[in-house]
Amino acid sequence: MRIDERVFEAIACGEVKNYSAGLNFICPAIDLSARKLRQKDRVSAKEYKKFLREYVWIFQYFTNPGFNLKDFKFPANHLSKTSRFEAESADFADLLYHAYRCSLAHGDPIDGAFEFSESQDQSADRITKIKLDGSIIQFPPTFYWSAIALVVFCRSNNDVETNSQYYLSWDAHRFPVDFCWGAEDRLRRFFKTRPVLTVEIDTANEYPRTIIAS
Repeated sequence: MRIDERVFEAIACGEVKNYSAGLNFICPAIDLSARKLRQKDRVSAKEYKKFLREYVWIFQYFTNPGFNLKDFKFPANHLSKTSRFEAESADFADLLYHAYRCSLAHGDPIDGAFEFSESQDQSADRITKIKLDGSIIQFPPTFYWSAIALVVFCRSNNDVETNSQYYLSWDAHRFPVDFCWGAEDRLRRFFKTRPVLTVEIDTANEYPRTIIAS
């Protein structure tokens, strides 16, 4: 499948909140984007995760503006032995690669290290949570859309041309996908003019709750 076909399939899955199925499309699309950027036929696990970390700023803004996703470490026990990960802690790139991309590539069962959880607080649309629930990390769905945004805006995909009605959202702003392929410089300028939101992490409860406040 072409990159644009994978992205559109992932968007369709996201619209019906079938995030695990959507990652079957978006993880290989991230791989293809990294290969195009590095001008290689294939990228290693190290290169794949390095690529994700280079674009952590997209994950930061689309997942939780103000939350330090770059330096946040998760307990490695959230990755099972089948994930081939042996470090004591893991960042977002480790989770995405070892829990999904690696499992898909090797035909292993999906690790189940993290899942996506809709907020139950319908009165506060600016509150998102990253919850440690036993052996599972629950991310807000915005993390899923961040992965799609990475592929769309990555500069290696500026050669992609599409004609669709799809768009990505950030707050009240809409980014038409057809006009955003490879437009990472434009996205940087957009976020540069937006104030950074502050985040309070309440660890008094049974899980860290990230609260975004303007």
